[in-house]
Amino acid sequence: MKRMIPEPALSVRLPVLRCGCLLAVLLLVVFRPAYAGVIDYANGIVIRHGAAEPFPVPLPERDIIEDAKPPLVIDWEEMEAVNPDIIGYLYVDGMPVISYPILYSGENDFYLHHNMYGEEEFRGSIFLEGFNRPDFADPNCLLYGHNMADGSMFGSLKYLNSQALYEEHPYFWILTPAGNYRYKIFAMFNTDVHSDVFLVYPRHGQRFKAWEEQWQQKSDVKNDVPLTKLDYTVCMTTCTSDPSMRFAVFGKCVSSQKPVRQRNTARFTEILTKLKENESEASSS
Repeated sequence: MKRMIPEPALSVRLPVLRCGCLLAVLLLVVFRPAYAGVIDYANGIVIRHGAAEPFPVPLPERDIIEDAKPPLVIDWEEMEAVNPDIIGYLYVDGMPVISYPILYSGENDFYLHHNMYGEEEFRGSIFLEGFNRPDFADPNCLLYGHNMADGSMFGSLKYLNSQALYEEHPYFWILTPAGNYRYKIFAMFNTDVHSDVFLVYPRHGQRFKAWEEQWQQKSDVKNDVPLTKLDYTVCMTTCTSDPSMRFAVFGKCVSSQKPVRQRNTARFTEILTKLKENESEASSS
């Protein structure tokens, strides 16, 4: 919990004077808090009464930016024409057969067994968790796909779980109409179907960072990807031969372009239009 520094108690009763502005300045000098001073953040000191004292300055969290040219160019007008539920495109550097549109319906049933055209098909699609919002700007997003025997969908995802392959190709991409986001993998492992892997965090913060770190520590593939409380992460997950287990691959966005929350202003515009109509009717009556 954030602590507030209490105001210092004054030990004298101040007389009421007419020259308020001048008095305020004088009182600020005479009765200023004992901790008042000039803070030199660069050198980590505070100057009080002419003397320098150490001042603990929290260091910024270590992070990385690793930009690259996107692997594909997507015609988003064509995608929109195919299906408005296509919100992005997934491409995995280390497993190029994982190259699919990402679907979103707001729930987790439809695209489990429907393809990108909305047609019924057992292998379904790669789709985003219904509790996520479709702009990938949540702290963590979940992508689901079937573990198909022919290697399609997420059938080849398990083959990423190799230290040698990871060191050569640790990235995947999510391309969207709003931007192209590059992710660096920081965890891969099998997990229980009821694991906290499948939580969706509504906001960033220290608890979210601790949640990230536990998966990095559990990872089969070792790495030193720095994690912060402001990360944008994506988890690709699929079933395994054990019905009680899932395979999960986590990555954090390391491109300078980050997901941005897309605000839906349709409802606001509707309300504003209605207010203007009411105001017009009132002035004319």
